[in-house]
Amino acid sequence: MTPRLGQSDFPLAGLQLLYGGDNVVTKLEVGDKAFIIESNRIVREVIVLKRSRDFFTVRFVENTSGGIQLRASRLFSSEKEAQSCLPKKRVQKRTGFRSPYDYL
Repeated sequence: MTPRLGQSDFPLAGLQLLYGGDNVVTKLEVGDKAFIIESNRIVREVIVLKRSRDFFTVRFVENTSGGIQLRASRLFSSEKEAQSCLPKKRVQKRTGFRSPYDYL
């Protein structure tokens, strides 16, 4: 008799899969508040409506109609954690004469 998938003799039978970028995200439940980064520049607060494996359906706190679906790696448990993942702004000031050929 051939072994079936999922039996104990399967090589990966004891492997547990973790969803999300970190273990904090896996603890989010329906109704919890989380934070997302929007357009790589704005941190917004959301409420978790539904969880389906690695995807979460969330609704913005400011707007109660509609929702979006995101991977768990896009959700953060605190605003401070989300702020730390924002790209740093580069400030490059140049003084003096600017040639029109610098823009090419």
